[in-house]
Amino acid sequence: MITSLPVYAADPLEVYQLYETSPEGLTEGEASARLNLYGPNSLIAPSHPVSWHKMIVYISHPMALLLWGAGAGAALTGHFHMGAIILMILVLNAISSYWREYRASKAVDVLNNLLPVYARIIRDGKEMHLPVRELVPGDVLILAEGDNIPADARVVEEFGLRVNNSVLTGETVPARKTADKSTQPGLTEIERPNLIYAGTSVFSGTVRAVVYATGMSTQFGRIANLSQAVKEEASLLQHQMAHISRIITGIALVTGFIVFSVSLFDLGTSIDDALMLSIGIIVAVVPEGLVSTVTLTLAIAVQRLAQKKILVKKLASLETLGSVSVICTDKSGTLTQNQMTVRRIWVNGRHYHVSGVGYEPVGQINP
Repeated sequence: MITSLPVYAADPLEVYQLYETSPEGLTEGEASARLNLYGPNSLIAPSHPVSWHKMIVYISHPMALLLWGAGAGAALTGHFHMGAIILMILVLNAISSYWREYRASKAVDVLNNLLPVYARIIRDGKEMHLPVRELVPGDVLILAEGDNIPADARVVEEFGLRVNNSVLTGETVPARKTADKSTQPGLTEIERPNLIYAGTSVFSGTVRAVVYATGMSTQFGRIANLSQAVKEEASLLQHQMAHISRIITGIALVTGFIVFSVSLFDLGTSIDDALMLSIGIIVAVVPEGLVSTVTLTLAIAVQRLAQKKILVKKLASLETLGSVSVICTDKSGTLTQNQMTVRRIWVNGRHYHVSGVGYEPVGQINP
């Protein structure tokens, strides 16, 4: 496969030569060989911590560890019922917190549905529908109005083609695409008028295009790879919760030690009774439901935001979102309606007020 010439700088006929294909498409044998070479046309999902690892996180914070010790101490002194109750509370709180965060994270799964399931292509001179995963460089796509674009491709034939690139660039105005070669210097690939990209959609017109990138090699895949490479830092809320946990754990330990010492040396109680009393004080001081309560509050907020079509991936991000006071953006047409309305006019030294909204020819000019 010869790719010395940029695909956007080639004529439509040269595009077929660059990717060793033709208007009749690839043969099944060649397509199979390229599938083995380039891999399936799909995004590689980021690795997530396994369920048991998340559960360990929920039962290993300082307050939970303190209660684990209290439960073990109660069991060792023969109070198995109290130890079992303490451990049961720990497990139930961990399961509750895990389940609520799991339900909130499922709302983000809709982002994985941006690519279509099947694509209309030409192979061996025949038009067919093929699973998107089986697309390879050199396949000839056939797209029409409303179709989602399954891979990065070079336009070779088009009629009135406009593409919605909002998923990729944020611009809501459909971009005009052409089959002519593009040699203008200084343009990025996304700005090239003869390239279309996976994850976007055909706004109007029809097109035939030759696939030149699939899977993680597409523009959409590069963005996904960058987002997966970002290391997640603990939020301010998480830092504050960890700090509070350490303080409460220290207070509980000191209080339990004081109660144990006073009971044993001043009141003359037995070691078992003094130990049980101190364990009871520690359990009472430690707010084990704090983590569960915070998780529940954040989960409810995430569900309310999801109802308004706002997706939050991490529960702790809500605290950061709530502290935002200023958003700087230049995306006119994305966050605004791309409309400007005259409100005041200054003419010949006099001010006039203008009523009316938008493009409707309704309103008055008053001094």
